[in-house]
Amino acid sequence: MEQALARANGGKGADAANACMQLIEIGRAFETRRAGGESA
Repeated sequence: MEQALARANGGKGADAANACMQLIEIGRAFETRRAGGESA
């Protein structure tokens, strides 16, 4: 799915944007988990 979107959006630039978005989401999930662990 993501690769198809990247190709439709024009290749490597879209791949980089997808990678950045994935890293941001992973970072948010990690921060949320860490904050939850500290407060628990």
